[in-house]
Amino acid sequence: MGKLGGQQNIGYAMPGTAGSASNKSSTTNFEYEIGILDNNNNNPSTTDNWTAKSLVGLNDCTKGNIWAVAATIDANTAAVKYVASIGATVGATPTVAACEALTVNFVKGFTQTPTTSGSGS
Repeated sequence: MGKLGGQQNIGYAMPGTAGSASNKSSTTNFEYEIGILDNNNNNPSTTDNWTAKSLVGLNDCTKGNIWAVAATIDANTAAVKYVASIGATVGATPTVAACEALTVNFVKGFTQTPTTSGSGS
């Protein structure tokens, strides 16, 4: 089965000042966290692989809302599925409209169904 790369593997550096753990950082407006995957692609600390929590109100989007992306690997095809959310909790549905207006393509850009070649669809 395939594995998801960590932030160092994919060349991502979180913005802002590093937090107390290597998977956290913060800026004036957001606190960022990347879930740590174990050898079986499980994330023991959180169900999402990337989150950004607002530390301040942003226009009509209230403080404390969370932008999140979860990535999972299909055991049969090794395809990666990304699901994004914006809301008061991780995985919130529907998204908070006032926050989504700030990043209109965030949920659409990350939420996708895995595809495999030769599926006939």
